[in-house]
Amino acid sequence: MLVSNTTNILSIDINNGAVSSIASGLTRAVAIDIDFQAGHVYWSDVVERKIKRTSISGGNSVTVIQVKTLVFASIHLARYCK
Repeated sequence: MLVSNTTNILSIDINNGAVSSIASGLTRAVAIDIDFQAGHVYWSDVVERKIKRTSISGGNSVTVIQVKTLVFASIHLARYCK
């Protein structure tokens, strides 16, 4: 299960409760989505007005889209960014 507390995206193993960081030090991450085929996690940052992604295992994030206005409450970011 993936969750965001707006500054971090965390992976939580629902079987044993283990928590690992996917992305940290974020500004205001919301609307998480996963592309299992490509192995990416996407999120929108409403302060930076960017859609970003990283690998499911974590690592460096990449800006996919930057816009003047970002109004995303969608959970289909991966589909939108393809």
